[in-house]
Amino acid sequence: MERRICSTLRSEHDVLKAEAAKVYQCADDYERLCMTRPQQPRIEAARTVSSLLREVQLADSNMMMEVSYACNRDDGTMYGASRYSGNFSQMHQSYGDLINLLYELDNAWSGNCYFEDPAANADYWSGRVTRSAVTGRMAYLEAYEAHVGGARP
Repeated sequence: MERRICSTLRSEHDVLKAEAAKVYQCADDYERLCMTRPQQPRIEAARTVSSLLREVQLADSNMMMEVSYACNRDDGTMYGASRYSGNFSQMHQSYGDLINLLYELDNAWSGNCYFEDPAANADYWSGRVTRSAVTGRMAYLEAYEAHVGGARP
């Protein structure tokens, strides 16, 4: 069973990394477009975030079920005595960080896209993305990077 769990976690880690690449692209698009005109590219970026949010939530749920099946369970949980339970937890936390960032980006875009000139109204929408006080980077990206290192067995 441990080999099945390890194999499943490794393949699911590949899915996580692919989803993370899309989230990083959304974060880059936000940084690049959030102060620009016209509205249409920002609206498209907001739609991408909204769609990706559902996709990442489903990938997290799928990962939990796949690992559960590898443990001969069908309840979305992992065999608690497995030596890979820490990896499972880190992977789930990594997904949580990506999901939380997408929620923040979705919220920020909802305020940003309302304005033709977002720079004139930045106080209204710009604080909706949590930033690290030390680095200024998006806080949930830093949290993801801290968790993902322990996700792959």
